[in-house]
Amino acid sequence: MTDLPGLVLEGLGLAVTVVLPLLLAGVLGSLVAGWLAARIGLSDPVAAGVLRGLAVLGALAFVVGDWAETAQTMTADTWSRLSAVGTTER
Repeated sequence: MTDLPGLVLEGLGLAVTVVLPLLLAGVLGSLVAGWLAARIGLSDPVAAGVLRGLAVLGALAFVVGDWAETAQTMTADTWSRLSAVGTTER
């Protein structure tokens, strides 16, 4: 793709795939906190927030290496294609 909207669309698609594991971890943390609240009568909202935060930090620890590699690859690829933005291919 040599058009700017295509590059932006590709970047946004990658951003969604990068954020998805953290979103899922937050949802899982919320489900566990809700289950604990129902099971043992936990009514403190801070505990639920702490569980959600720990779930997101755990997911972040697992995916940060892949993110760095993906970011490096995407950056190198985008910079190499940036000079072709706005030009016509013949």
